[in-house]
Amino acid sequence: GQSTVNCPHLVARIFYQKQQALIKKVHQGYYKKIAGLVYTIEYQQHELLQIHLLIFLEAKFKIHTVQQVNSFISTQISDRNVHSQLYQAMEKYMLHGPCALEF
Repeated sequence: GQSTVNCPHLVARIFYQKQQALIKKVHQGYYKKIAGLVYTIEYQQHELLQIHLLIFLEAKFKIHTVQQVNSFISTQISDRNVHSQLYQAMEKYMLHGPCALEF
């Protein structure tokens, strides 16, 4: 099989589509009213792209509690016994540094 290094055009194309969908979702009110946003795009390990997005909310829609944060942000790691290929890909390409799994 090929890796992301062999298909940078495909990686960039998919990333761009996902980036545009995310920004559209933000502008359409996912976080209620925004005052503005700023983002940068950079390469990470394995030649994958990542976005750092900073969203400025209007004063009355600012997030103040952990519960509010958790209502927007979550993650789920695939079960290594049920979806072994997906788990291996996620572990290889998506976890690094202090976030790496240690079990």
